[in-house]
Amino acid sequence: VRPYEIAIEISDQTLRQYGLSLEDIAQAIRQASLDLAAGTIKTQGGEVLIRSKGQAYQRAEFERITVLTRADGTRLSLADIATVRDGFEENPIATVFNGKAAVLIDVYRIGDQNAIDLAASVRDYIEQARAWLPKGVEIDYWRDRSTVVKARLNTLLNSALQGGVLVLLLLTLFLRGAVAAWVFISIPVSFLGGLAIMPELGLTLNTVSLFAFILVLGIVVDDAIVTGENIYTHLKRGTDPLQAAIQGTQEVAVPVTFGVLTTVVAFAPLLMVEGVRGQIFAQIPLIVIPVLLVSLVESKLILPAHLRHLKAAPPPSAKRRVNPWLQLQRAIADGLELAVRRYYQPVLAAVLRQRYFTLALFTGVLIV
Repeated sequence: VRPYEIAIEISDQTLRQYGLSLEDIAQAIRQASLDLAAGTIKTQGGEVLIRSKGQAYQRAEFERITVLTRADGTRLSLADIATVRDGFEENPIATVFNGKAAVLIDVYRIGDQNAIDLAASVRDYIEQARAWLPKGVEIDYWRDRSTVVKARLNTLLNSALQGGVLVLLLLTLFLRGAVAAWVFISIPVSFLGGLAIMPELGLTLNTVSLFAFILVLGIVVDDAIVTGENIYTHLKRGTDPLQAAIQGTQEVAVPVTFGVLTTVVAFAPLLMVEGVRGQIFAQIPLIVIPVLLVSLVESKLILPAHLRHLKAAPPPSAKRRVNPWLQLQRAIADGLELAVRRYYQPVLAAVLRQRYFTLALFTGVLIV
């Protein structure tokens, strides 16, 4: 769309008739187009700002501008000597759409407007406009950027779904099926808590916020895994289910809580980034931190309440066929225990004996 323009046309003959020049006309318009602060007036209700606003915007306002004051007191206005036209710049339209001359209008979103909803509103307007536009005038849209946003959102959602399936698969490899299921359920519970808080924080679902959910996907189950496994360990020892839920949760409450808080502290500095980048990066901790805190509450209250209904798996019997999946789990657990005894424990013992050397070594690595 061509920019709005005020055109003032005056002939050379008229200028000579009144002894004026184009510079005189321009100076008169400049002097009449002022927007100046004139001070303040203090009152009991506060200060009142005084401004001198003489800026002209419309054709009628320009026509009233005085360009010459005669000796007898009469005034010559711009309307007396010139033709004032308001319209658009006379630049030729070079836009062509489908082989026809066209006017291109860009629609941008403002503030926290949703690009997908905005694109839908534009398409609805186009459909309505086609009904009342005169014959020969067409309206259509081109380069709908919301399709790119939709594609990115679908990619992130698919990644989140695939990540969730992988997390569930890994959980079932190391935990009993029921425990793995309840631990996995803590993910949507924590995410729903984060989604409920988002409107209060002024956040919307977009590429960055979905990335934050994917980022926290593998972290959010840590506290639930530790708590759930410890409760199930008590159940296997024959502890009463209610006492197993209470004791198993209390034993790991402090380390699990501090583990979540250290992650919260690690993401908190992103809230201090300034500028436009800060506004973008701030969405990540504003989603990750609430989700982690909700998961912490879930692992301390909701998860134990569900696991208290579990019973320890009966010991294997020669007469009863062992579940192949349980055999796989035991094989993985035995392999991990063997690796711990054969490799991890000797290395840990050596590191603890040479703790000062180890500390100096890792400090040097961090510095380098």
